[in-house]
Amino acid sequence: MESPLLLSGWPPDDDGDVAEATEAAGFAWRGDRRLSTKVAVIVVTSDSREELNSLCEVLLAGRLVACAQISGPISSRYWWAGRLENAQEWVATLKTTPGMAEQVSSSIAASHSYEVPEILLHEVSAAPSYAAWVQAEVSAKGD
Repeated sequence: MESPLLLSGWPPDDDGDVAEATEAAGFAWRGDRRLSTKVAVIVVTSDSREELNSLCEVLLAGRLVACAQISGPISSRYWWAGRLENAQEWVATLKTTPGMAEQVSSSIAASHSYEVPEILLHEVSAAPSYAAWVQAEVSAKGD
């Protein structure tokens, strides 16, 4: 595996161009391939911490996500089947590449115990070194 990217030269000067500074610092390049500084963040809830643990293990083992965090319990209030519900749930926050987001979402939907699971997808800008790490970990299948 290639060495991690360093943070020297970041952030750019106030008058500097972010893309130019990113490129000059070597953040957005791995070999001859330009890396995106975008990361997909997927949020999913469940009333079972064990379900989320299992789900995260499968996604991590398959290198579909670079990392997963589970937090909770949280108190959720929502409408379901015409009734206002109140439930205790846990939240998993998953990080992957934008290109893998649909596959991760489909995998979650196929295995989740809820009839309509909450699967939220956000594409966010990340520190270039973090985005490169996510890309490297998700791309490391078979390593």
